[in-house]
Amino acid sequence: MLTRGVAVEYSDEDGRFRGAQIQVIDFEDHSANDWLAVSQVTVKENRQMRRADIVLFVNGLPFSNCRLTKRIFLSLFVFNGLLGISGGVPSVI
Repeated sequence: MLTRGVAVEYSDEDGRFRGAQIQVIDFEDHSANDWLAVSQVTVKENRQMRRADIVLFVNGLPFSNCRLTKRIFLSLFVFNGLLGISGGVPSVI
């Protein structure tokens, strides 16, 4: 769904249902995406407070830096699009 798009239904101006394939992320024009990096994100889950150092959102989808973060913040990353692992050196995905 991340690379091929998502099938959606919508009603046109006449009220008829139509189908379309939409792209979740624009891989061709990165500036067309909505990027947000959030520092110190706090999530309350199962009566416990957890805090992630940085979470990157692309078009509203959270991106995690490792599987451990995804496991700890399960409710935040239910719709996680991509996991990336870094050795502390910033990189472009």
